[in-house]
Amino acid sequence: MGAVTPIGNSVSAMWSAMREGVCGIGPITKFDTADYKVKIAAELKDFDPSLVMEKSEVRKTDPFTRYALAAAAEAMAQSGLTVADPYRFGVYVGSGIGGMDTLLREHETLRSKGPRFVSPHFIPMMISNIAAGNVAIRYGAMGPCLPVVTACATSFEALMDVQGVPDATLCVILTDKEEIGSTGNTGAESTL
Repeated sequence: MGAVTPIGNSVSAMWSAMREGVCGIGPITKFDTADYKVKIAAELKDFDPSLVMEKSEVRKTDPFTRYALAAAAEAMAQSGLTVADPYRFGVYVGSGIGGMDTLLREHETLRSKGPRFVSPHFIPMMISNIAAGNVAIRYGAMGPCLPVVTACATSFEALMDVQGVPDATLCVILTDKEEIGSTGNTGAESTL
């Protein structure tokens, strides 16, 4: 398994926090909440994408993809598996929305500076299937590679969908929780 959550950025950290009764909910720190009724969220804390990605890769990915890659890295490391047949190695990543941070940032860029300043990476950074694609590329998976986007049921749906894969000897299933724009309130768990 792999985990990037509001109560820990690894399975062991998450499990320890759960056993200690740590709550991942706290005041929103990622943006000014003065005009919002809700002032709390389950934000990630101390997540460092450079532990699993090159700096250039970080700049070209939305946080939801970084979380999926980090959870997948931990899951692959813990599993000790080597992939003998890449065509039997599939990746399912579930995301409630996809790259919301990128969508909001580029929308603001469009409004404030105009279309010439919108990043050429805008669409590839925000589409819901990009996290699954990045994980598949990183680990050489050439089997099914699908995004699952079913709002709050995304995690469950990803797990159920993979059961229908014929002759699948290995599937990486990543479940990426709901994103709330620019807050970093996303988590990912990865199971092999």
